[in-house]
Formats: sequence, structure tokens, C-alpha cells
Amino acid sequence: MQRFRKFFSTFLILIFSISLSLSFNVQAQSELDIDFSQTIEYLTDQLLPDGGFPGLSEGSDPGTTARALLAFKAINLDPDQFVSSDGKDPIDYLLDTYADYIYDDNQLLFPGNAGLILASLALYDASPAELPQMILDTLQEDGSFSTAASKDWNSGVATDLSQALAILGLSSAGEQIPASAVEYLVAKQMEDGTWDNGFGSDPDSTAIVVIALLSSGQVDSSDPVILKAFQYFQETQLENGGWRPLWDSSMMNVDTTGWITQALISAGEDLADWEMDGINPREALIPAVQPDGSIGMSFNNVFSTVEALLAFSDAPIFSPLAQIDSPPPVIQSKAGLAVTLPDGSSVFRCVEFSGDSISGFDLLASSGLVIDTSFNPSMGNAVCGIEGQGCKSDNCFCGMPNYWSYWHIENNEWAYSAVGANTYQVSAGAVDGWSWGDQPPAPVNFDQICAETPLLFLPAVVKESSQPTTEVLLPLVENIGDQQPVETAESQVNYSQYIVFGLMIVGLVVILILMLREKRKV
Repeated sequence: MQRFRKFFSTFLILIFSISLSLSFNVQAQSELDIDFSQTIEYLTDQLLPDGGFPGLSEGSDPGTTARALLAFKAINLDPDQFVSSDGKDPIDYLLDTYADYIYDDNQLLFPGNAGLILASLALYDASPAELPQMILDTLQEDGSFSTAASKDWNSGVATDLSQALAILGLSSAGEQIPASAVEYLVAKQMEDGTWDNGFGSDPDSTAIVVIALLSSGQVDSSDPVILKAFQYFQETQLENGGWRPLWDSSMMNVDTTGWITQALISAGEDLADWEMDGINPREALIPAVQPDGSIGMSFNNVFSTVEALLAFSDAPIFSPLAQIDSPPPVIQSKAGLAVTLPDGSSVFRCVEFSGDSISGFDLLASSGLVIDTSFNPSMGNAVCGIEGQGCKSDNCFCGMPNYWSYWHIENNEWAYSAVGANTYQVSAGAVDGWSWGDQPPAPVNFDQICAETPLLFLPAVVKESSQPTTEVLLPLVENIGDQQPVETAESQVNYSQYIVFGLMIVGLVVILILMLREKRKV
């Protein structure tokens, strides 16, 4: 009987453990999944008789409706299931009304608006056949898609956002993107890794630009512009796993989080690598799902809901275009970098980069040297420490009045930079420099730094009276990896003096011995 009780107690504990485990698994699963049926019901209720969705004001809005079609693609919804009381669906609405959205009163095109309409309709093979060429016809010599269109608050003048939307529309329709249009957008990236929406740095626009560049097939996820944008995303990600623009004081902005997550998905990123306290960006949106199925925090409406849904796609909404012709080879350039450290020693690096120039900060960041930096939105990146010397990023100017001063070689001499490293463009074949304090870096030239056997290091000057001059030291350390240490004239020992001194001692000893012998004889 006692054995049976022991067995029965063990059986009950086992059953309880399994039930508890299953309960936790179900709870965890429910916390990670959005109830799309409830969200779909919410969107169905919001559909207006003309088949459109309302925007931020009353009445149907083409921009919101186009974004809704992108969201449906993200979660594999068929737009046909959204049918209004008048028998219209969102595609019907856009085809009926897009002309008023993409043209001004003079029939001039808004390239960004046209790109958004084309991007959404082309996903469902429903775009007007003439729309891609209409966008291409607005291409300017500088690579921008722009016109003189103007209506209400809309303008045909190129912004980073409108350029990205035009590229997205063309790529969605399978049209080859002019290389100049991609180059224009790449060149517009700001120092902090973001792009402008027409009113300043904007994370949503940055995500849309990243998606557009990747969709063009001319920029891949390893490109420096994409990596720089991702660095910005990392630096601005909230502790809850999401993002928000500077103007938003909410715990998170679902629109921003939706677009950035879609950008990460488009680049093939594993969202597990973007977890904050075990929560990835997609999971961060779960608490923003409202009881009625809408998604939002301080602002929740159709617009916020459909943009949040972009985070839940299993694959990129826009696949990269295959390029017919290989892009021209990227020009590889070189510039020299000289850094004189607080301990007096100097390090030199020959840095390769693409194009004709590179910013002074990017040259330093690409050199392989370990740097500590601090970012200020109004001033850009500040250099706090190099190779572990100087200051830490949390107290960037700890050594004042000493700090990392910035220099360029002009007319074979160091000149203090009149502008910051974020702004200054270092040309191929030039030499840039950094020094701790107000003295310039060690004298050096491009040929020494970027030679086949480059100059890499110059030790600190310990004593002026015994240390060779810089002009003497440079050839000595130029091939420091291949040569043996070279003795200076002062370090060579004069052994003849020691020989003479030794002979004198031996002579005195001999004389002393002879004197002692003579004394014993007496």
C-alpha cells in the first residue's frame, strides 16, 4: 500500500509538471502572436463605401490605402476580402482616384506620390501601364526625380522620402532603376546614418530609403550606407525593442517600428539579433494591439495599424531587382592617416575607400584603430579616445584644455582644420591627422604611409638631446617590420678606452709583485 501511494504521488507530480509546462507554452505563444482576425475585422469596419481607408483626416486617403495594400502583402492578405457596401475594394479605390493624388492642377507629376501608388498596385499586378514611364520622365541630371508640381501641401521637389518612394514604385513594377537615381539617394545620407523627410532627420524615411536601395538591386546589405543606417537603428533602439522619432514621447511609435523592422527583414537580418531584454522588434509591437484590433500607442488609427503590420512579414515585401548590366567598377582610393597619441608616439594607416573622397571621421573610423566617440545630433560625432588614449565616450572632453585636434597637410605642412571631421572631405592621395593637444601630428607624407612597405609607427621622443630628429627616425622606422634595430652614434661603445685602462692595472700589479720579491731577498 505504501509503495502504491508513493507511485501515485509521483504520478500526480508528473502530470502537474506537464500541465504547467503546457500552460506556459500556450501563454508564451499567445503573447507573441497578434490576433490578425481581430485586426482584419477592425480594418473591415473602417473601410469606406468608395473602397478606400481613412487617413489622418475624414474621408478616404490614397496614401493610407496604398500603405494598407503594402501591409496586406506583408501578412499575405487578399485585398479582395475588403469589399465596401458599394462593392468596392482598396484596389478599385486607388484606380478610381490616383490621378488626383499624383498630379497637380497643371497635370505636373508628384514623383513620390506616383511611386507610392505604383509600389502598392504593382504588388497585385494592377498598376496603370503608363505610370513607370511617367516617373522615369521626371528624372533630372542630378539623378533626382523631381518636377515643379505644387498643390496644397504637396510639392514635386525631390526629398529623400519622395526619391525612395519613386524607386520603390519602379522596382515593384520590375523597371530597371537608373544608376544616377540610386547614387543621388546614397549621397543624401547624413552623418548620423539617416535620411531627410523634408523636415530633417527621420527614422521612418531612413527605413524606407534602406528598403528602396535594397530593392534597386544596386545596393546590398553589406554596403557601407546600409551598415551606417543600421548603426543608427542600433543606437536609437528603445529598451522595449521598438523605436520612435524624436518628436514622439510615447513608449514606442508603431509606425517607426513597423518600417524599421521591415527594413531589417529586407536586409536579411535575424530579428533575434535585435532583441532588447529578450524582446525583438516584432514582439515589441504586441502590447500596442488594442482591444478593437487597431495597433498604436498615443495614436492608433488605420494609418498606424497598417504601418505596424509591415513588421510581421516573413520575407521582404519588395524583392531586389536583378541587374541586366553589371554596374561599373567602384573606384578604390587611398588616403593617409597620422595620429599622434597623448604618450607622444604616433601611428600611421593607409586607408582604402570607394569614390573620390571620404569624410575625415569615416577615414578615422575605417582605419582599424580603436576609437571612442560621442554623438550629438547638432554637432555630429566627436572623437573622445584613440587606441585607448584620451577620454572615454561618457566623458568625451575629460582632458580639457587638451582634446583630439584635427589637422590636414597643406603645402607639405600640417594645418589645423577649419571644419569638423564629419564635414571635411579627404581627397584621394591626401593625408589627414589627429593629435592630442594643440601641437600638430608628426611630420609625414602620403608616399611614406601608403608605400609598399608602409610606415606604421613612430615612437615617442624621450629626450631631445639623445633622440634622433624626426627626419632621421623616419627612414629608420619606415621598414620597421623588416630591419633590425639600428644603433645610433651615441649608443656605440668605445672599447679601446677599457683596453688601455686594463693594461695600466696589469702593469701596476706586476710592479707590486717585483717590489715584494726584492724586499724578501734583503
